[in-house]
Amino acid sequence: MDTTLRQVGQLLLDAIPTVVLLLLLYVIYQNFLRKPMERVLAQRRERTEGAVAQARAEVATAESRTQEYEHKLREARLAIFKAQDARRQQAQQLRTQALAEARQRAQQQLQEAKVAIDRAARLGDAWLCGPVESFNRIMAMKSFYDEKCLALARTPDWVLRRYVWIAPEAVTIERDILPAYIEGLLGHWRESTTDPENIEIIRRIDAGGPIPTKQIADDRLLWGDPESIVRQIEDLRRKTGLDHLIVAFGTGLPAHSDLNGRSIAGFEEVVKMLRLFAREVMPAFK
Repeated sequence: MDTTLRQVGQLLLDAIPTVVLLLLLYVIYQNFLRKPMERVLAQRRERTEGAVAQARAEVATAESRTQEYEHKLREARLAIFKAQDARRQQAQQLRTQALAEARQRAQQQLQEAKVAIDRAARLGDAWLCGPVESFNRIMAMKSFYDEKCLALARTPDWVLRRYVWIAPEAVTIERDILPAYIEGLLGHWRESTTDPENIEIIRRIDAGGPIPTKQIADDRLLWGDPESIVRQIEDLRRKTGLDHLIVAFGTGLPAHSDLNGRSIAGFEEVVKMLRLFAREVMPAFK
């Protein structure tokens, strides 16, 4: 037993340098490795978390500014829409006012025309219809004239005047003449129309729409190639009972029209139209 204790004691005594060395290594590890590493990791974690927190703060700031920008953008768009709507309403009011004034002038002109038609029914041999009246206006005035003649026990007789543009091919007139011709006469037509369809055409033009050149020309002119003009005159005869027609070639343009000099002073062109009309249109109505 004593021997065993002595051996154990000797073993413990011999282990003292190892224990001291382990303690020394532990102290060195704690002070020169572990603690510095923990400080570095703590600093790194602090910096990382700080960067994340800063990034989150910047993201939140950016989101706030984005929302503010979107709010201001919505307000700006709303202001633009309101301004556009106000301009549209103002333009609509101006168009409505202009159309109302045009209708008033047209009604006044219609009343004046009725006075002249009444005088023609009472005193004249016939009623001479204006050259740029729309078909609907012609029918309205003719109906008034027929009623007056009937009341006076007189036989109604009337003459239609029309401006004529004729060429061997209709496309020549449609391409080279009608656009400038219709645009030049548009101001006069604004004052003369009482037909709702024509008023709607003017409203669309004032709103920025294209000028329906062919539609207006078909309603107020004789134009195209000889065959087309024959059909137009026959259509007028069928719908109105027309017996008398006075035509003028290449005229009817206001002084400011770009085609004014060409149409009035273009003697050779007018002669060509006269000859073509006499040769290929008039024989159809002998």
